[in-house]
Amino acid sequence: MTALYITLGIIAGIILIIYILLRISVCAYVDATNEHLRVKVKYICFELYKFEKEFKSTADNPAFELVDLDEADDIGSKQKQESSAPKAKPSEKKKNEDTADASDMTDEELLKGESSETEEKPKKSVKEILDEYLPYVPVAKKALKKLLKLIRFYNLDLIVTIGDNDAYEAAMKFGKFNILIYSSLALLCTAFSVNIKHTEVKCDFENPQTQASLNTIVKVRPSAVLALAVYLGINYLKLRHNQKKKEKRLNKEKENSNV
Repeated sequence: MTALYITLGIIAGIILIIYILLRISVCAYVDATNEHLRVKVKYICFELYKFEKEFKSTADNPAFELVDLDEADDIGSKQKQESSAPKAKPSEKKKNEDTADASDMTDEELLKGESSETEEKPKKSVKEILDEYLPYVPVAKKALKKLLKLIRFYNLDLIVTIGDNDAYEAAMKFGKFNILIYSSLALLCTAFSVNIKHTEVKCDFENPQTQASLNTIVKVRPSAVLALAVYLGINYLKLRHNQKKKEKRLNKEKENSNV
């Protein structure tokens, strides 16, 4: 009897340890500035992943390439000009290529090509594809929302200094960056669980270089991700089972109608 109690106690202890380990969050420490980008992922005292990159100048930093509003406007105008320019019709090129290929092929090859085309399986219609995948959309949408909310940003500290020698240009940049930064933060807060420590956008009329620094800790619990995976798996199996039942019923109805 004592041996049974000991084994039950060991099993209960193992379950408790696994539960505690799953409840401890995996933490990603993010430190980004003009000069460097550092990401460190840790679980308890173990370092799972480490990434460090130094930038010689602001131009080498990909984040500033994305945020450069003036360059984005120039690129947009160039794209509009290119799209408005007349382009060659691809259908004419395809027709010429098809006629050239057909002239090179012999009669036997043409007959083989026709027979292979007739032997091809019938493609699914758009309605059939939609009927097959649409039932998964509500579950996937709900699961995605839950997953994003499970990702938590703690102590988010963001400081951006916009500068230019020209006061007008500095003020315009300051306004654009304010809109961009705070609208991005609003989207981040709606999608994820965010705890903001400090955010500030400054304007410098002497230094033309843009300075930025971002510090935050991203946390995710393994238990939450595991629970979400189980939820997705169960719902997927339910939907597949219902679809198979529906297909069987439709096949029986077709057989009865044919009889």
